[in-house]
Amino acid sequence: ARLLDIWARRNFSGPVWFFPVNIPGTPYHRLLKHAERVERGILALVEKRRRDSSNRSDVLSLLIQARDDENRGMTDTELVGQATILFGASF
Repeated sequence: ARLLDIWARRNFSGPVWFFPVNIPGTPYHRLLKHAERVERGILALVEKRRRDSSNRSDVLSLLIQARDDENRGMTDTELVGQATILFGASF
């Protein structure tokens, strides 16, 4: 939750978008680096939930268990995207 809170504050700050160039030391660069930390954190949660054999009903576990018409689950990229949106919307 703290990682997403920091990401949201950085993402919606003016300086990030006044100079959106990925150069070390700029607000935009810090935003991108923090987004990578958020992604790694969510991927760690996904892996933890996949290893957990109990029948959980939290949102992330439900996303992991979801299947499409061809019985395919979401990719890690899709899970990170969906989780980021859902976790971010909870703020």
